[in-house]
Amino acid sequence: MHGFDEGARAAYIRYRQIDPLDLTMYDDHPETRDPEVQQFFNWRLDTVGALLGELVQVFRQAVPKGKVAVVGRGDQYNLTPKVQARTCSDWLTWVAQGYADEVLIDAAWKDESARAAWDAATHLLEKSQRKVPLTCLLTSRPNWWPYGPTEAWPIFAERGRGIDRVAVEGYFTRCEDEVKPVLQKTLTWRRWPR
Repeated sequence: MHGFDEGARAAYIRYRQIDPLDLTMYDDHPETRDPEVQQFFNWRLDTVGALLGELVQVFRQAVPKGKVAVVGRGDQYNLTPKVQARTCSDWLTWVAQGYADEVLIDAAWKDESARAAWDAATHLLEKSQRKVPLTCLLTSRPNWWPYGPTEAWPIFAERGRGIDRVAVEGYFTRCEDEVKPVLQKTLTWRRWPR
């Protein structure tokens, strides 16, 4: 896991005078063996956060009434530092820094851990005391949903009780003919939004 391109590699060399290719990251917790690895992980998160901050600033100047939504994992802060650095999805920091007007929590609702991840994200956001909507992202990436919306929605409806905001990710919207009847049976509104 290095997870960077040559430009990021050069930037880290300028920043720390260490080539990230020289860091040993072959197991789950390389940061316990080499403190420089933790420095690299922190740099990745900080660099992505700084980039996001710049993008948000430009967007808000161009679209003053626009809203910024970020996608994060509900279990992000339960992951190993190595995986956190690989995903670079530090959504709670982005909320704290004022970059996000909404957080879409991406969870694999096909398994039981999704509810725990959602509850953890809700708890963290409440502790942050930032009033930002938390929305469940119903995703369909092949490794998360090996089937279509007809099978996925009832699983989410069962495991996602009490969740009042849902965003439907791209694949589902490409399956409108399949999604529309499923959503209309399970949601309170009866017309397809445009």
